[in-house]
Amino acid sequence: MKLIEKNEIIMGRYKGSGWKNKDGMRVCTKEEFMQFMGYINMNSKYRSILRNTEDADEFYSACPLFKKDFPDEVKRDLFYAAKLNFKYEGIYSELVFLLKKALRTYNTPNVAISSIKWQKRMLMEGYMSEGHTIKEVIENMLGHSINLLTDYNRKAAVNEDTYEIYVENSDRVIVLPADIANMVDSAEDLRNVQYVKDVGVCVYDVPLRTMNSRLGVCFDEYDLRECV
Repeated sequence: MKLIEKNEIIMGRYKGSGWKNKDGMRVCTKEEFMQFMGYINMNSKYRSILRNTEDADEFYSACPLFKKDFPDEVKRDLFYAAKLNFKYEGIYSELVFLLKKALRTYNTPNVAISSIKWQKRMLMEGYMSEGHTIKEVIENMLGHSINLLTDYNRKAAVNEDTYEIYVENSDRVIVLPADIANMVDSAEDLRNVQYVKDVGVCVYDVPLRTMNSRLGVCFDEYDLRECV
């Protein structure tokens, strides 16, 4: 699934079948989370294992007390809530963990979203509790609204100085300073932004890194904010 299709789902616009939840997974309660964290804080060994793994199965294999004392359907949510050290009510903590990690690594939202290895269930209707969207979770984490790239919105402002543009043939996002982004504005231009091997990201046959009288020297062909 391409990024622009994922973003439609992230905004709550689902297509196709819903999540069947055959494993009976559910979000943990506040009481279960507090009990789990109480166990974690009992023993430095538990804290060390939690800190050093991102795999729920690996954690429970190393900590049989947790495996025994919590129901199977909530173990995954409890593990990732503990990794976060907080819990969003009604939202699966594994999703929040992946979003937080991506947003910490990449400082523009569409690049962060494109970096995530999404599990199929996360993008199916029914995974998010009714009335909530993944976009709202991201905005809550960042503390401000975001603009997502879609088929009809291929350029998105991050702030007044920075924009993201969708590169269709590589299914990636290029991050641009405003002065370059403002030169690629029409719907036709945006649909003709493409990656050209050994040249970089171009609009038609013009490299974006050379626009607005730049020399075209950059360290990352998909991030031109420091381009000379």
